[in-house]
Amino acid sequence: MELSNGTVMLNLRLDCWQLPSLLPSLHSRCPGYLCRGVSISTSGGNSWSEPWLEPRLISPDDVASVVRGVPSASMRWPIYYSSPLAQGKPRDDLSLLATDSDGWSWRKAATVWKGDSKYSAIAPLNASHVAVAFERGSHRVDTPAGSASMYSLLSLGVVELAPAE
Repeated sequence: MELSNGTVMLNLRLDCWQLPSLLPSLHSRCPGYLCRGVSISTSGGNSWSEPWLEPRLISPDDVASVVRGVPSASMRWPIYYSSPLAQGKPRDDLSLLATDSDGWSWRKAATVWKGDSKYSAIAPLNASHVAVAFERGSHRVDTPAGSASMYSLLSLGVVELAPAE
């Protein structure tokens, strides 16, 4: 994603069990499975900074979504992030976070779904609304390979954004 100063930000899903071999410098600082990494490029993506952990962007072993929003009077360079934020029960409290500071500070803009959910995608509709597609409604099924958790519903919600304070 291009930031307001022209640099490019990469938001990374990090599985902590992979960090010792992939990014040993981050492994000792990883807070369980709630890891999200960030790297910056000032060369248009030809080279990248050493990734760092972003503790404000909670993300269980899950796909989060990051997208540039539509500018408004209160947010000139909005970026939105969606992921379940519950720390006690993974994949609960699918939330939308917002920043107008190129990701240096975040605020919770909306709760999308309070229950079990994952794999969200965001699409800005206008300066005050975004669409969020996500899976929800988990249940366990038995397969020849063993028991697995499945999500049974694909949902689409339109979220009205709270004004920036």
